[in-house]
Amino acid sequence: MHTSRLALIEGVLLPSTLAEAAETRDLGVVYHGTPYELDYLEPRNTFWVDDGLRYADCDRPVICATENLETAAFRAITPRDRTGQGYFPNKEGGITYYVNKIIARNLHTRIGFISILDRDDFSPFDGKMPRDWPGEPRQRIPEYRSDHIARPLCNLLIDLTDFEEFLSENPTSRLEIRNRSPY
Repeated sequence: MHTSRLALIEGVLLPSTLAEAAETRDLGVVYHGTPYELDYLEPRNTFWVDDGLRYADCDRPVICATENLETAAFRAITPRDRTGQGYFPNKEGGITYYVNKIIARNLHTRIGFISILDRDDFSPFDGKMPRDWPGEPRQRIPEYRSDHIARPLCNLLIDLTDFEEFLSENPTSRLEIRNRSPY
C-alpha cells in the first residue's frame, strides 16, 4: 500500500494502509475505486448495463463516490469496460457483489486503487433507476457525486485479497459468481 500524496484531515495523517483507511470513515471523506492511480478524477458519463446495452444514469458527467470502502474496493478491481459485474443491496442489509465466470477467472490478477476524497467536494445522490431501464425495479445504494474535477487526498493500492478482507468483516455482504447478470 502507498499514498501518492499525504494530507491532513482534522489533524489526522491520511492512511497508507487499508486498515488505516477504515479509520478515516468518520473524517468527512468518500471513496472512489479505480483501476488506475490518478492525480485527479474527471467527471464521466455514468450508465447501467443490462444484456450488454447501456442506459444513461445521469444527464451530465459526474464522479461517483461512496462512504463504503468495500464498494470502492470492488469497483477498483473489476473491469470498467465489461458487462457481467455489479452490486445491489441485499435482503440481509448488506451488499451483494457479482461477477461473471470470465471476470472471476482473472480477478485474482487484478489490482486497483481506492482514491480517498474530501466529502465536501461531493453531494449526496439518491437518484432513481435510469430512464427506460428494462430490468426489474431495484433500490439504489447511496452514493455521492461531483460534477467538478476532484483531487484525491491519497490513493491506496489494493487487490482481491483486500476486497475479500472487507467482505469477511461484514457478514451481510458477499461476492457471487454468476452465469449472467441478475437483471
